[in-house]
Amino acid sequence: MSDEEVTAEPQEGEAAPPEPGNEAPQAEAEEAAPVAEAAAEEAAEAEAPVPEPEPEPEPEPEEERHPLSRERVIDLELLLRPISGESPSGEYLRYHGIYDEISEARRADEVLSMGAWQTDLKVADFKLVIQLATPVLEKQTKDLQIASWLVEALVAEHGFAGMRDGLRLLNQLLSRFWESMYPEVDEGDEEGRANALAWVDREVSFLVKKAPITIDGWGYNGYLDSKKFDIPASTEGLSTDEQAKFAALKEQAERENRVTNSMWDSAVARTDRAFCEEVSIAIQECEEEYKKLNEAIEEKFDRNQAPSLPEMRKALQEIKSEQGSLLEQKRLEEPDPEDEVAEEGGEAGEAGSGRKAGISGPIASRRDALKRLNEVAAFFRKTEPHSPVSYLVNRAIQWGNMPLENWLQDVIKDQNILNQIKQTLGFNTLADESIAGNAEGQTPEEPPPNQ
Repeated sequence: MSDEEVTAEPQEGEAAPPEPGNEAPQAEAEEAAPVAEAAAEEAAEAEAPVPEPEPEPEPEPEEERHPLSRERVIDLELLLRPISGESPSGEYLRYHGIYDEISEARRADEVLSMGAWQTDLKVADFKLVIQLATPVLEKQTKDLQIASWLVEALVAEHGFAGMRDGLRLLNQLLSRFWESMYPEVDEGDEEGRANALAWVDREVSFLVKKAPITIDGWGYNGYLDSKKFDIPASTEGLSTDEQAKFAALKEQAERENRVTNSMWDSAVARTDRAFCEEVSIAIQECEEEYKKLNEAIEEKFDRNQAPSLPEMRKALQEIKSEQGSLLEQKRLEEPDPEDEVAEEGGEAGEAGSGRKAGISGPIASRRDALKRLNEVAAFFRKTEPHSPVSYLVNRAIQWGNMPLENWLQDVIKDQNILNQIKQTLGFNTLADESIAGNAEGQTPEEPPPNQ
């Protein structure tokens, strides 16, 4: 055997050289090894348990709604979803641009006489407030001040339905996000949150008085205007001073676009019962949500820091009183079908006995008495439209549905005399006790909307 034919043995640690003819299969095996390892890793990952996503909180069951209840104006559950599992209330946006954008959108210049410096005044853009605040509360933060601005805008744009949904939003934010929401509670100090709710109380109580209670779109403020601008249809026969006074009052009403007594009476006459029934339900729903919000405040706040919400309660009571009188009047004008059937049966009996159909027999109830007064007013309105009799009788019907305190306010225009009578009868004392009994804590003098 020659030296060339001797095959060298592989040294220790060295791979044996491939046999002749087996070079290609070995190369393919080496290339396939990494692929096999990757496949094994993927199989191991597939077998590993996959962490389940954070379950979303179950929405509250939808409450049974009255058939006349107005549609929701916002998607509450969308706004009440946690921002994330790690941070349910998201981030604090007080020092972000969007916060200032919302604040500026709701800002309105105060109407003042500026003489030669008169310029266009900025008015609040509540539609823009809703457009900006809604996605922020849904996707970025649970902030009580931003929510308060949204509630203000909802009331301005949607009246009673906006107040109902807005108060429910505040209630649910307190109930679901108290531990993490903004402004944060700093070492037990709840002032930032209390101030936001106190601010809502003032702003909403003002705006809800504009919510329509007549089909013409006038609210409780229109009713108050009609008492201030109580201008007779004719000033003929009045003294020169009285004629001048009413002329100035009429000019002021036109200049300031205020509602006069004749305008209010016409709006009431055009408003039907169906509209009044719907408004009545809307006011009741606002009262229910107001009560629930107060319960949430009582539950979450320290009793010494809890805000009271007296202005909203007072506004709803005043609106309900006047709207209730209007509703009662419309129920008399448009009775239920069963009432009409009963009346027709009574008239048929009278015809059979030879008596003339109409008002007859003893008055059976208070409702019956007011109904007959309404028939008298309708008769004079039809036969003597120029006569003041129908308006005076209608006024008597409205008074018949008023509590004494509201009647005094309606009749007595001198505030000093009215206050003396209220003090004598104890109305002020009763009101103070009611406020103290229904809410604890103090409302700050000035709200810091940018807290």
